[in-house]
Amino acid sequence: MNWRERYQEKLVSAEDAVSRIRSGSTVGVAPFTCTPHTLCNALIARAAELKNVRIDHPASLTPWLQEATKGAVDLHSNYTTPFDRAACHAGQMEYLPIGVWQSHTMPPGFAAEPD
Repeated sequence: MNWRERYQEKLVSAEDAVSRIRSGSTVGVAPFTCTPHTLCNALIARAAELKNVRIDHPASLTPWLQEATKGAVDLHSNYTTPFDRAACHAGQMEYLPIGVWQSHTMPPGFAAEPD
């Protein structure tokens, strides 16, 4: 079997990929322009089925904090964007401003190992 066949066997839909996320899970999402929008949108579509999913997504380009995701998403970020700035100011998310040069020394408990 060549690598193309092996790769093809591993592909799943975004909906199937996020179906493995359970309530209470921790999800790490790549920041800013590396955001996997298809996966994020598929997870938001499941919000009604989930509770307390921790999303570690710095510089998010995804509208995680909206009425439909209330109670399902617990957003943690160290850089706010227009998508989460209002929620940050309202205290509706975990926010810790930190310089890029200090990102390797995040305080204990702010960043979590993804499930």
